[in-house]
Amino acid sequence: MSDPVIAGYCKYFTEACQNPAQWDYSEQIYRPARITDTGNGVLYEFETELTAVLQVIFRNGRCRPITVFCGESMEEALDLEHCYYSWQPDPETGKTPCSALRFAFIPECTPVELDLYAIHQYVDIPVRAEFHCDDELLNRIWSVAEHTFRLCSGIFFIDGVKRDKWIWSGDAYQSLFVNQYLMADPDINRRTLLALRGNDPMVTHINTILDYSLFWILGVKAHYDAYADTTFIQQVYPKMCSLMEFCEKHLWNGILAGMKKCAQEGKIPYSIGIDTWAVDYVLLDKKGKMIGDAVAYRDKRTDGMDDLVEHTITAWDLYVRTGIQKQSFNTIYQLMALKGEHPEQLDNAEFLLMIPDYLHYLLTGVKIQEYTNATSTGMVNAHTNQWDHELIRMLGFPEKLFVDLSMPGTTVGELLPEIQKAVGFQSKVVLPATHDTGSAFLAVPAQDETAIYLSSGTWSLIGVENKMPVTTEASRIQNFTNEGGA
Repeated sequence: MSDPVIAGYCKYFTEACQNPAQWDYSEQIYRPARITDTGNGVLYEFETELTAVLQVIFRNGRCRPITVFCGESMEEALDLEHCYYSWQPDPETGKTPCSALRFAFIPECTPVELDLYAIHQYVDIPVRAEFHCDDELLNRIWSVAEHTFRLCSGIFFIDGVKRDKWIWSGDAYQSLFVNQYLMADPDINRRTLLALRGNDPMVTHINTILDYSLFWILGVKAHYDAYADTTFIQQVYPKMCSLMEFCEKHLWNGILAGMKKCAQEGKIPYSIGIDTWAVDYVLLDKKGKMIGDAVAYRDKRTDGMDDLVEHTITAWDLYVRTGIQKQSFNTIYQLMALKGEHPEQLDNAEFLLMIPDYLHYLLTGVKIQEYTNATSTGMVNAHTNQWDHELIRMLGFPEKLFVDLSMPGTTVGELLPEIQKAVGFQSKVVLPATHDTGSAFLAVPAQDETAIYLSSGTWSLIGVENKMPVTTEASRIQNFTNEGGA
């Protein structure tokens, strides 16, 4: 017999007769704050933005077919061609479906023919925070922000009250923090996190995005930090484990699936290369087996590690050597955290591979460290383009982990026999610029050497290609970074 699972619960469902698939919203009726006869119809304006069912009541009791055009602005409601929501009220109830609106326009109608009401539907979550100051603009900003957030806080946290009205893990993660200070309601956290995660087995990432699966894990932590909700943690912990297992396998399985698709399409690649994000790594033992876990750079274990590093080398001296912008998640700080938490892992390690290097190793069995991704570690000398072994010794990291760097274009090797059999073809693996930003810069069709590049991914990076690094104090203060290119 399997272990018992904690049952779900919700304060809004306390009666046996209630259908959990149907939510009984709180409702508030709004009358139009302004009614305008436009000459070709009637424009109704309500006092604020609503998520509402509109109800039409004909004064003479004689119903006729009409169309209601809803808008967040007057212009949208009056644009009959591009208006996002337009409804024909139900002939029996006079009601429309619920939609986001502040304005409603009924063409070919007069103000005396009918009355229009908005039935605002919402989940009644009390606001526990207040803000007032002597600046009326700030007070207005608070009021609008509070109202907008409450409109997006119903059964779940949604990304907006219009268009897709979907639960996105990245948006929900931010909402958890706003909720902590504005409403302090743990129930909507739980509902949102449970809805995002769904049931096992996982077949795709949350919202189909890898980062959003990880945002879900961070969201569970944020919920626990705010409410110490151990019951919820016990309820979702098995799904936290299965999600991380899925993430670990999905990256590798996705590579193999893409290669198999090439064989199925008859498009056999002459060479294969993998680029990924920077700074994250794995450690391998003598047999090539992973030691510990690959830890994402967003993990908070690096908090305060910059201070430890700067006990050994100043931030200025480190920048002069490496040219890398100080970021708390740089590999140099990750290794300092590991040195403090699990020194035995460093002692037992024979190889350090950045994530794309590790994936190349899984394909070929060859361990090689590529230059562009290595520069993101903060331990490559910007002037020699090789590991700064003096720096590595100063920090007490095992030197054997850092071997000669290989440049993009280097052949790693051919596919292992088992990989060849699994994907259906043989090919060679050649190093690209394994840092995705480096590969992105290479892909820009620049016309000359003065081009400026903008690369947008997790964040946006703007810069130029230089033949030599710029490691001046002025460059450091302005937070410029010198990442290896190809």
